[in-house]
Amino acid sequence: MDAYHGPDLCDGPSISSSGLRTIFEDSPMDYWVYSPLNPRRVDPPDKEAWVLGRAAHHLLLGEADFGKHYV
Repeated sequence: MDAYHGPDLCDGPSISSSGLRTIFEDSPMDYWVYSPLNPRRVDPPDKEAWVLGRAAHHLLLGEADFGKHYV
C-alpha cells in the first residue's frame, strides 16, 4: 500500500481524487497534514472502508497470514 499511495508512484508530484476533495471540501492545510509529500506527515486515522479494502486486497491477492491481520 505504501508503494501504491506513496510519493514515488509517479515521476513528478501527483494527487489522488480524495486529496483533491479534501482540498476543495476542507482546506489545503487539511490535505497537507496527511500528504505523502509532507515530510512531517501525520498518519491518517483508519476508516472502516479502508480496512475493508485492505482486507479484500489481501484476500483476493492471496497474501499469506490473512487470519493474523484480520479477524
